[in-house]
Amino acid sequence: MKNLLITAIIATASILIASAQTQQGTSFKLNQPLTGNQHYQASRFVEMAVEPGSTIGFEYNASNSNGEFIAEIHSRCITNN
Repeated sequence: MKNLLITAIIATASILIASAQTQQGTSFKLNQPLTGNQHYQASRFVEMAVEPGSTIGFEYNASNSNGEFIAEIHSRCITNN
């Protein structure tokens, strides 16, 4: 029984971690509606804008997605781009 409980806890933690993957980069330009768990880490900037020539831009509504939006600037963020 104890092993079953430990397995259930590990499975639940894995699902939560997988659903909130952090995207890292030098910068991000967010210009589309987003839902769910979103986490961005940039070393320079995270721009939330409207797509050029469009009226649709960045939008996030946590009440519809039961999620969370996080955008952070970390000057020491290690990036591949």
